[in-house]
Amino acid sequence: MKKTKAKKPKEIPDSYRFTDEDVAWYWDNFNKCCGKNGASPEATRAELYFFNLVDEADRLSRIIKRLPTMLELNNYGQTAERERRRLASWQAHYRFTQKDLVEYEALLAREEFGLFMDFMSVAAHLKQSTGNFPTVGEVRARCETAV
Repeated sequence: MKKTKAKKPKEIPDSYRFTDEDVAWYWDNFNKCCGKNGASPEATRAELYFFNLVDEADRLSRIIKRLPTMLELNNYGQTAERERRRLASWQAHYRFTQKDLVEYEALLAREEFGLFMDFMSVAAHLKQSTGNFPTVGEVRARCETAV
């Protein structure tokens, strides 16, 4: 494993912007660090921590079209958790309406993204394919089978 000066979580400042070199290190070390058999015994906790951060930063970069800062990565994680809780609180029997889909389309036009948008895209697809407005439970079921 390529040795880098790994930082402890508190030492990575909010202003740190992930780099192409971080992503290259991630891909160079993917199988060595965290292959299908789990973490390598040679990997330190700090390396695993940074490895996971770069993985999340790489994923987020595909959404926002650039590598994020540490603050953006933290904010995205907090937003995703809030969206997860929000979606979990919805009643399964609620049937989406045209108003819901119009609001979703407006967010889509603003290039919003995240778990909520993923969930609503399934609702919109179900409406388009069946002609009926789906329930929250039907969308959840479709999301679970897609995973």
